Amino acid sequence: MDSSLNKNCPHCGKLEFEWDNENDEMKRHNHTICYKIAKYEKLSIFDKLHKQNTFENSTSTNEKESAYINSFKKYCNNFDKAKESGVGLLLTGNAGNGKTFYSNCIANVLKEKGYSVLSFNLSGYMQELRKFDEKEKEKELLGAVETVDLVIIDDVGSENITEWGQEKMFNLFNTIYLHKKSCIVTTNNNASELGKHLTINGSNKILDRLLELCKPFKFDWESRRKKIGQEKFKDIF
Repeated sequence: MDSSLNKNCPHCGKLEFEWDNENDEMKRHNHTICYKIAKYEKLSIFDKLHKQNTFENSTSTNEKESAYINSFKKYCNNFDKAKESGVGLLLTGNAGNGKTFYSNCIANVLKEKGYSVLSFNLSGYMQELRKFDEKEKEKELLGAVETVDLVIIDDVGSENITEWGQEKMFNLFNTIYLHKKSCIVTTNNNASELGKHLTINGSNKILDRLLELCKPFKFDWESRRKKIGQEKFKDIF
């Protein structure tokens, strides 16, 4: 093939035609899937997914974490079934012990498989609604939630929720529930604290629905960030 005709994808930069060594054949890059992935990346409000957050770059500190890594890999391998049933993950525990890292690991694996991911935190989501025409922006974002393959909502519980915010929060989680969307929710709160934070008009409906859809994983080991900080301090002080 004339190399001048082999153009790069405008979304990911990969060549349109690449040789597949495993099957010994030339394969064409799927621009449609790549466009879909790029579309939801643009809509994501939370920090863009970190490319370096991969299972290959993970370092387990204990047996429980190792078991969780295996479970997360199985989730990726069985995502077709998870997507069909709307099965997700609820990652709880103290800050700095890998919840966001592993949600990014899962997202990066699924994106490589051709699935789309929409990621944000609640405070960023609500700021976006306030920044633009509220009804139109909410319609756009909830429409994206309805059609994306995986929704990631990071650091739930760190935001202050007003009465207006409660309505928007309910609309978001209700859309996830009604459309059986697979989602990953991370929080520094325990189940009791999360329940109080998500309570609306005395109802725990949001938490009940999350627990119905999401398998809980409790990250209860020592903060990884704390250890990294201690190592850095040794070199300086």
